[in-house]
Amino acid sequence: MAKSQSGLYRLYDVSAAGNYILDISNSPYLRAIRLYELQIAILFGRKLNDRQRQKKEFPDRWLAISSDLLASACVCSAMKLLWYMHKTRCIGGNSRLNILDDSDARDVLGRVLRTPAGLKKIATGHRPRVLDIKLRNRRRQQRRYVPLYDVSLRWEMIEGSKLKGGWTTAKRVFTPKAGTEAHDIIRRYYKGLRGLSTAQKYKDKGDFIAGFVWLRHFHGGVFRPREVEKASFARKLLAEANDVDGLRRIFGQYEFIKARLEGRGYRLLALDLTQPVPAVEVPISPLSEELREAIETVETDT
Repeated sequence: MAKSQSGLYRLYDVSAAGNYILDISNSPYLRAIRLYELQIAILFGRKLNDRQRQKKEFPDRWLAISSDLLASACVCSAMKLLWYMHKTRCIGGNSRLNILDDSDARDVLGRVLRTPAGLKKIATGHRPRVLDIKLRNRRRQQRRYVPLYDVSLRWEMIEGSKLKGGWTTAKRVFTPKAGTEAHDIIRRYYKGLRGLSTAQKYKDKGDFIAGFVWLRHFHGGVFRPREVEKASFARKLLAEANDVDGLRRIFGQYEFIKARLEGRGYRLLALDLTQPVPAVEVPISPLSEELREAIETVETDT
């Protein structure tokens, strides 16, 4: 896995992946691979551009994701699952048994190879260590602007206030000048926050996955892809894929957060699952009085 294809993007059908991993008639190993691909797509994906959107009947159901990252998700997770099978089933420990004699192992190999771009995935995907570095860097990037969504979700509508909790309200957390009381208060609550230019960089296309970004950073790491080099990677990924009720609950939590953010003017990734999931309420506490006051007192021209 060597050469980068970072300039190439694939259009990724999020709902199709969701339907596959929720269907228990599919192999748990193949569902685990698809789950990891989905987690990577949601972490790194972005809203389709105008040209890409014209090609799709329902463009809000799709993400654009770097081809090499998607290939990495497939190849790295498949290889780790094969190694897990080797350890837990003693494949190779018996001279009469090898990996090609195991139907699950053949399914996993087929997921990588049984496509026109099968061998290309191996050639273009990142090495596990490189993918892990990209995961950590992406999480750090998101910490710089995810307070936008936290403010919007926790903003209480107060009669007479001109601030409605949308993007314009939330961006105030970025604007106080260093050394002011508002700046110090806001940065105490949101330690990873960066400047307004960071928020502007991800506006619209980045906001498109705001629901999952907030759940990942403020609700226990929901749908956070695991680092491939961790010893427990395959075991925990399989456990996640097999917890279908837990996955449905995550999609339901997303629907709840999505509805709340769209009520504040955001436009988010749409799900169209074969068996629709009801919204699952996520506890969201209002902003502290101190933090809200700091945001309200920010001068808009700063």
